[in-house]
Amino acid sequence: MKVHSTNKVIKSFNEKISEDVTDRIFLMIEQNEELMKEYRELAHSDKSKRGLNSRLGRLIREEFHLKNIGRCYTPKSKLIHSYERHSII
Repeated sequence: MKVHSTNKVIKSFNEKISEDVTDRIFLMIEQNEELMKEYRELAHSDKSKRGLNSRLGRLIREEFHLKNIGRCYTPKSKLIHSYERHSII
């Protein structure tokens, strides 16, 4: 996803921030046809997908000023295999 699109997605997230915010943002991407198209273009290989997902996770943490509290290996989103759970600092 382009930086502009990524920031737009993160800033448009208007639900209550909870420890599964990363999973819920990836679900938002899945449910938006335009964002999924961009995601697929950028995540054309496993390596690029891991890098993209990592960058998105870091941006989410920074945007909402969150603290990592441990991994979850059962995401609802099909775009990720795991995600970092967060608490508000």
